[in-house]
Amino acid sequence: GNPTPSPVNPTPAPNSTPIGYCKEIATTKWLFKVKKNGSVKTKNCKWLKSKKPLKITKLCQKKKPSNELFGTPKQACPVTCYTCGDLCEQDDDAKFVFKVKKDGTFNFKKCGWLKKKKLNARKKICKKKTASPPAEVCPVTCAACS
Repeated sequence: GNPTPSPVNPTPAPNSTPIGYCKEIATTKWLFKVKKNGSVKTKNCKWLKSKKPLKITKLCQKKKPSNELFGTPKQACPVTCYTCGDLCEQDDDAKFVFKVKKDGTFNFKKCGWLKKKKLNARKKICKKKTASPPAEVCPVTCAACS
């Protein structure tokens, strides 16, 4: 008899998720640094996800080296790095704590307000470690989704 024809669109194996799709595998490794002797040190998405939001943003934004085996954190961990294209969303009306006033009350600002700031001012504000930090409330503006 004739062999069964293979399906036109075979389902890709889970470990071959193409870069740029909004899926992330915890064990996917990325290039953390190249040591002086040329050997590489890698980290994985699970490690990256365990860090504080600001540290994640910093690592994701780094123009880290990559080689033929390992990519950058942004490429390896698009979910953690907020580089998921359409899924990279924020509510421009969401409020973050801009500062704590002397009387202990909070001064809130919206992501939409932050978005209009100049880059340097935005970077400075995104680094604030307040009760509801801008980096968490406004991931698009702070992590500069790419």
